[in-house]
Amino acid sequence: YADVLIVAFISKEKTCREIKRFFGPKYFILRDKFKQNKGISIQKDIKRICVMPGGTNAGNMMEKIVSWICEISMNYEIFVMAGISEDTQNNQLYSDHKNSVFIIRDWDAVPEIMKQCDISITSGGISMCESCSLGIPTIAVAQVEHEVVNIEQFSRRNAVISLGQAKELRKDVFTEVFRRVEENVNYRKVLSACARRTVDGLGKA
Repeated sequence: YADVLIVAFISKEKTCREIKRFFGPKYFILRDKFKQNKGISIQKDIKRICVMPGGTNAGNMMEKIVSWICEISMNYEIFVMAGISEDTQNNQLYSDHKNSVFIIRDWDAVPEIMKQCDISITSGGISMCESCSLGIPTIAVAQVEHEVVNIEQFSRRNAVISLGQAKELRKDVFTEVFRRVEENVNYRKVLSACARRTVDGLGKA
């Protein structure tokens, strides 16, 4: 009985009877704090990294990625957006890296923190879209099966780099992709521009 249907993760648009349907990332509805944002400025060096594994943290994706980044270098500041159910207090990984890994539970603070980051690693849902809206070079990992399709759609637009499903992610693959993004500032600029075009928050305008 809806008059309008908006589906951000399907790339087609048509009118069906009395219902107007809008499909595709350009119709993603951004939270107010992400609207009318100029996006980040791409810096030569990566200093701050945002890790947003989504609500499920399938296959302990968050811990794996944080540990792999710490092995690459201890010079990054890593901001982990943890779900309410995540037990980070008793996690040895975060205790060992408490001066470089910061657990964020206040989701109202997330937009401002993201704006300070140079790259982000996200799941394939809302966090990926919000990262793209800020023009943050984004590496996306599917937490659940339907996110594979979401990420592939964004990857075809060169808006994100796809790493497939979390349960199949290997350290060597992640490290190779991370270093490629880290070492090539021009590549990051391209990713940023494509991401902003893909999720601009303007809808039909």
